[in-house]
Amino acid sequence: MGNSGKCLFGIMVFPVVCLCLIPVHAADDSPVMQPLTAKGAFLVSSDFNSADSMTAGIQEAVDSLPEGGGTVYVPEGVHVIRQQLKLKPGTTLLGAGRSSMLKKSPAFMIPLIEDAEKGAEYVVIRKEDVEKLTPGLSVSFRCNKNTEHRRVYEITRIEDNKIYILSRGQYHPTLYQPLSVEGEASMMHMFVMIITAPDCTIRDLDIDGSFAEQMTDEVKTGKYSYPALLCGALYPCHATKIKSCWVHDTAMGVSINTSTGMEIIDSEVYNCSMDGIHIGGSPWSKFINNKIYRNKMAGISFCYGNFGILVSGNHIFENGQGIKALGIGDPKRDTTADGYSIISNNLIYNNTDAGIASGQGPEGAYDFIITGNLLRNNHQARNYKVGPHQSPAGISLFNSKRCVITDNRCMDDQDNYSRALSEDATAGSKVIYTIGGSAGNGTGQKVLFAGQAIQISDAHNRESNEVASVRETAWQKPYEITLKEPLQHDYKVADGALAGGVKTQLWGIFLGGPESEQNVVSNNVCVGNGNGGILWESRESVVSGNVGEVVEVDTAKSLEENLCPSK
Repeated sequence: MGNSGKCLFGIMVFPVVCLCLIPVHAADDSPVMQPLTAKGAFLVSSDFNSADSMTAGIQEAVDSLPEGGGTVYVPEGVHVIRQQLKLKPGTTLLGAGRSSMLKKSPAFMIPLIEDAEKGAEYVVIRKEDVEKLTPGLSVSFRCNKNTEHRRVYEITRIEDNKIYILSRGQYHPTLYQPLSVEGEASMMHMFVMIITAPDCTIRDLDIDGSFAEQMTDEVKTGKYSYPALLCGALYPCHATKIKSCWVHDTAMGVSINTSTGMEIIDSEVYNCSMDGIHIGGSPWSKFINNKIYRNKMAGISFCYGNFGILVSGNHIFENGQGIKALGIGDPKRDTTADGYSIISNNLIYNNTDAGIASGQGPEGAYDFIITGNLLRNNHQARNYKVGPHQSPAGISLFNSKRCVITDNRCMDDQDNYSRALSEDATAGSKVIYTIGGSAGNGTGQKVLFAGQAIQISDAHNRESNEVASVRETAWQKPYEITLKEPLQHDYKVADGALAGGVKTQLWGIFLGGPESEQNVVSNNVCVGNGNGGILWESRESVVSGNVGEVVEVDTAKSLEENLCPSK
């Protein structure tokens, strides 16, 4: 997942690394030679493991590093994490690739049987629940009357059914907010997996939030969950790097706040129930050459207070939104809009909503360069929620200032590809079969995929539906397509029955809003979208040299009437 060198201005630059080989132990305890690529001490987590360790020896190894940091090598294997990992400045957490997995332990939720006041050192639970706990476990709390669930504590000791706790944060070592039985207060085994510190590196690790094991029936009622990786206000992670990692099946993949110079490179972030990467107030950060996909909310969310951000060379697909919340500034809340950033050369496709979209604050993005991106077949949900910060376009900017949108390709070609049904389908069924062969259209690209809006038709009937799942029965055999809704009609192969995609991305680019001004939209190719190429309204702005229909907003009509004229 990494590159050995990069060509910069015609000069091939290769990293120079001193490979100091030291013996470590593989999963079978046989000695191997491991290259030391980081400064400082080099420790192996398995050397610190014990039956009592909450982190398979990883935290103990980190704690044993000298001042200034060093490397903790995590060998091959599944390392179950029952306690929040907290890195110290200068730590490198190094794995052996995907075979080195950090896996979050299953969650649980235990109700409190007594109220606990702010500042309490312990909580009281049922005696029959005590056996689920052990000193060292990381826990948090939920209560319908406050937001205590955002903090993580460590169980220090257990006396009868009194559970003594200590915050792992920098402030408020005891209970930060009161908990009440009336508010259904509960203790949860839920926590951020890794909290970093300045100048840390996490690389060559599989970080598995085991989301299915977190969502027990009890936990679902609480509706709380935590990210895998956190760089936050209490734990600034300036200049921290995540390289060649897999972060998946958690709530938030990577959450970055009030930290500068963060880098996520050559990694995969996927299957998270919230954002894949969430950036809040973290200037001068880079997100390069990553695969970010199937995250329920956004692939990348800018939130607010970001500038000097580079998002380049990423594949961002099948998320709720591709890149969202550009701008979102709100002076009344003392937040700052996002600005002075570059989004370039990304492939952004098949997302549920927009490819690139502004935020929901009164101030929009400023001084962005959005260039060289391919935005294809977004807005798969087809619900087309229209508002000041939400429009069915590949790129949607509201109230932006001095932004340059150039050399992008915004398109929808889903209606070009269809598959013939391989057998008749009957009304009321949720399953159809299409002809076999490659799952794609001859270019290796899937024609039908989960979440896609499709149309089923033959010589007599036509209806819309959505793909719930696609299963390849065997090579060159029919594809089994499960639909979200039952068929309304019968479809016969003899009548030319087809299943194919429909256009969902209605516009290539939308630019508008009462504060939008001094923007440049040029040299974009926006053809094949559902309604048109570019829809715009912006003071002192230039829209020129684009390919595709360019339409000015009709101020006599509502925004919804402009964006969705067919509704």
